[in-house]
Order: sequence, then C-alpha cells, then structure tokens
Amino acid sequence: MSAMKSLVLLLLTVLVFGYSVSGYDLVYSTVSTRDSFVNLEGQVVNGLIYAFVTPEDGIQSAQFYIDDPLLSGTPFKIERFAPFDLAGTASDRTALPFDSNDLADGMHEI
Repeated sequence: MSAMKSLVLLLLTVLVFGYSVSGYDLVYSTVSTRDSFVNLEGQVVNGLIYAFVTPEDGIQSAQFYIDDPLLSGTPFKIERFAPFDLAGTASDRTALPFDSNDLADGMHEI
C-alpha cells in the first residue's frame, strides 16, 4: 500500500513591487493539460501532480518556494512566462509533473 503524502498549501503570496496582492490561487490537476483543477490548499496528494498559479493575468513571473515561508533561500522554480507551473512548463505548453513523493510525509508550504 502506497503511503499518502500531505502537501498542504499554507502560504501563497503574490508580491508586486514589494506589496502583497490577493486574488491568486495555487491549484493542481492530475493531468498535464491542467484540466479539472482544484485549490491545493489543504489537499492530501500522492505521486505526480501538476500545480500552477491561477489566474495568469497581471503576473510577469513566479517564484516558487517549498517550505521556505520567509522566501530567504533559492526558489524551487522560477517561471518567467505564463503558464506559471510549479515544476515548469514543457515546450508544448503542458505542465511538467511535480512528484509529491519527493517530500517527506507531512504538511508543507509552497
């Protein structure tokens, strides 16, 4: 039996010139086309997920940090163009998978 991973979004902050902006969500899908996505906050996930920020409007780039709420370390991923995918975007514009099994069991912040 495969152990479930708890990947819980506790922090999503969009900064514009140093000011926090609301109205954006980190969501995930189980398919690379990003169809049928749901909010990642509070979700228990296992295996490959396709996480991304929505909506894309008004964002010039995205920096993703994992378990670094002070944003003081090196970002896990920097996306400079939409769509803004946690694990990056393929050349055909589909999302690349993030393997939640790479994280220890428990709660995590993105």
